Amino acid sequence: MFLSISRKIIVIIILLLVNLESLQAEIIKIGISHSIPPYVIKEENRGIELEILQTAFTFSNHEVVPVYLPLARTFSKLSSGQIDGTINIREGVVKNVFYTPVVIRFNNCAISLKKKNYPDTISIDFLKDKHVLAFQRARTLLGDEFREMAEDNEHYYEYAHQANQVYRLFLERDADLIVLERRIFDYLRKKVRNEIGNKANEPVRFHYLFPPTEYKFAFRERGIRDDFNKGLETIVKNGTYQKILQKYTDTTEPLK
Repeated sequence: MFLSISRKIIVIIILLLVNLESLQAEIIKIGISHSIPPYVIKEENRGIELEILQTAFTFSNHEVVPVYLPLARTFSKLSSGQIDGTINIREGVVKNVFYTPVVIRFNNCAISLKKKNYPDTISIDFLKDKHVLAFQRARTLLGDEFREMAEDNEHYYEYAHQANQVYRLFLERDADLIVLERRIFDYLRKKVRNEIGNKANEPVRFHYLFPPTEYKFAFRERGIRDDFNKGLETIVKNGTYQKILQKYTDTTEPLK
């Protein structure tokens, strides 16, 4: 009788352990190519895209472990199977992986103070005689027309630290327009406001000169990709996606 009960207890314990093991989250290593606040804030291991990634996987049995790597190594490690996925990728860049729908759009634009009274809709040619401050490598990334303007404009400058663009815009220091990504501007404006106060509240105008840059995520396994897609669809529908954007910026543009 005692042995029979003992065997039953052992069987129950084994079943509990098996079930507990099955409930443990599967660790997936995701390549993160670089820190671009507010999309990725490496020093704090957070940001818009990291939160979208992690939150989407809360509906499935996956635990995300970010692996910070240079861009080229992110792609090579994904291709070789050393990591399970990556963010910020265009379809076709890496073969034999599974791509998500568009997860995030980067919207580069020109920004001016409203009191300048520039038209809402301007052309790149409009910038040719203005003091223009852009992000580093903008002339090589924003198309031939922009590159030609930058090369011909003696008042064109690029900054490695984008906060400098925002400071100079609000302090009106040789900055008629600045060129940077919309949500990055919103994030930096919040930071700059802490240092220069009400000057950073000056109304601005956004001039959308460039088409959005669309980024997907990619995963080695179809099942992981499908789990992410389901989670992404859920957080878009229930409003969590918008709340993540609002947490870091003043913009709540929906995922289209």
